[in-house]
Amino acid sequence: KTASLFQADAAVVGLQSLLRNMVGSSSSGSTYKRLNEIGIERQLDGSLSVNIAKLSVAANNGAELQKLFTTDNKNAQSNGFAVKFASFAKGAVSAGGVVANKSTALAKELTLNTSEQAKVNERAARTEARLRKQYSALDSKMANLNALNAYVAQQVTTWNKSTG
Repeated sequence: KTASLFQADAAVVGLQSLLRNMVGSSSSGSTYKRLNEIGIERQLDGSLSVNIAKLSVAANNGAELQKLFTTDNKNAQSNGFAVKFASFAKGAVSAGGVVANKSTALAKELTLNTSEQAKVNERAARTEARLRKQYSALDSKMANLNALNAYVAQQVTTWNKSTG
């Protein structure tokens, strides 16, 4: 099994849990009490499916179907599902809501990451400059040693010719 993208994100998991509970809750404003009674059913993976046969039967009783979604009796537990979902969405995106808080936290994290990235880039640039300076000094030293080697080799050759 592969982990989902937001599996460890408490805000997302919390929203999923709230939505799952809302889908499984009941409404008291209609003869239909739950979404599964009209064919809207939650699957094992959390998705929703529509049972067309059940929905067709429920559609024949349009007034009760409408009440299942639109009843607003000022009770969050027994309101219609459209009212529940609208209230949930409004709360989630309002100031102090889960989505707003998550957006603020992500913006702060982005700022911190940008700052840390700048520090890492600065350290890398300083290290590169130091290593280039050391390499240049080493290159110069190697050139001097190669010249000395050539001079010594020439002197040894001259000495060997004069003694031989």
